[in-house]
Amino acid sequence: MLTLTTAMSYGQISLISSIDGTRSDTLSNAGTLYFTTPISALLSEKTGSYRVQYASTNVSGTSTFKVILQGSIDGVNFTNMHQVAGTTGVNCDTLQVTALAPANWIFRAYGNGTTNAGRVKVVRLAFIGTGTQKTYIYNVQLIPSILIIKKKNSNGF
Repeated sequence: MLTLTTAMSYGQISLISSIDGTRSDTLSNAGTLYFTTPISALLSEKTGSYRVQYASTNVSGTSTFKVILQGSIDGVNFTNMHQVAGTTGVNCDTLQVTALAPANWIFRAYGNGTTNAGRVKVVRLAFIGTGTQKTYIYNVQLIPSILIIKKKNSNGF
């Protein structure tokens, strides 16, 4: 079976800051900042496949933090989307950012049966700071995607 994955947008969804409800915010020192999809934004989305992006800019200090991709079915209790250890942000929940590298990232969460990723009611990114810093976080977006699965016929096509 041949599996092709494409990202076809149902519409871009802006995640909002847990601090003041805006689309950007500042991570300070060892604080934690959450950006979350609005509660009803994913209700029509059926696949459980998402691409989530953020961008960041150093304001002061050394921008060092972790970004964790999380999901929730009830909008209250969150768990890591993949349930896979790692800090690369690739097929795992956590991206380690050191000295603002990388300054932006796209997480991919596909409900493909190989990880815990799947359809959720709410998606959030948790930014967990370390050290002394002020880092501006912005452009936190989610794009629901669809998976296109094609099966080979008897001729191998």
